[in-house]
Amino acid sequence: MKNPGRDAIAIPLQSNHHFVQRGGELCPVVQLCTNEAGRITVRLVQDMAKSFTASRAAYEPKIQNLGADFGLRTLFATSEGDLLGRDWLTRLSRYDAKLQPIAKHMQRIGKKPRDSKRFRALVDDIRGFVKTEANRVLNHLVTMARPANLVLEKLDFRNQDLGRRLNRMLANCGRAVIKAKLRDLEQRFGIISEEVNPAFSSQQCEACGFVSKNNRRQDKFACLWCGHTAHADVHGARNIRSRRSGSPGAQLARTKMGALGELAC
Repeated sequence: MKNPGRDAIAIPLQSNHHFVQRGGELCPVVQLCTNEAGRITVRLVQDMAKSFTASRAAYEPKIQNLGADFGLRTLFATSEGDLLGRDWLTRLSRYDAKLQPIAKHMQRIGKKPRDSKRFRALVDDIRGFVKTEANRVLNHLVTMARPANLVLEKLDFRNQDLGRRLNRMLANCGRAVIKAKLRDLEQRFGIISEEVNPAFSSQQCEACGFVSKNNRRQDKFACLWCGHTAHADVHGARNIRSRRSGSPGAQLARTKMGALGELAC
């Protein structure tokens, strides 16, 4: 600020790698943000219009549609056979093991968990990890596969191996982080994202259409009708890709009844 007045306040700002890499033009405004702990942060605002126009023009897709199966054991499995974020659940479980004892202790003494400084700091760490990891994986996915369109299942962050409190936190911040990143990818590269119904995508055979809960055994998919095998998450991503609007597989494929005597719903 040039020639600050008597009432002007000088605030030191710390840059970061992500801010520098975005490459936008600084706007003459700032944002004041607060978190649950009441901590105030100051953020500069960038105008990304020129930068995004240039990056969309330079982006050359290699494949038309890329299916992505979301999960907490593997963050994203793609229809091209990639498994991204394979230590995702392990890291979340470690956070959960730290979060629950603090919350229970605060409840025992008649206080809310967020009254604990340790609890609030841990929540900030979890949100930071979720945002960093989701952005890292999606950036890597785009760099590696260069899709024109992303086809994803409707996001569900719940996992029975995690506590209720962490599941609720992930449902709130995790979904928001990924949706924000998908909007960024559309603005930056023109990549269109579509969410589809994931019903039976882990049980339906991509080869013959037979649906059975017994087709999937942990990480392996093995069709009980035609014998087709694949990695379960990759197989699910391929089914999700086939359900993109207007594609032949947008509706659930036909089901078969045979000697198994099972009706596929």
